[in-house]
Amino acid sequence: MSTNTEYQPINCDDYEYLELACQRGLTLHIELHNGEQIDGVADDLFFK
Repeated sequence: MSTNTEYQPINCDDYEYLELACQRGLTLHIELHNGEQIDGVADDLFFK
């Protein structure tokens, strides 16, 4: 995963959804703009 692009914050509604996903340990499927796909279990949020 590339980390050399400009940081773009997510909106509050999406952040709240991710908080709930972490609390419930939900499985997430994320597709990036470049087509890369990431699957995993929500556990914790990291702040930049």
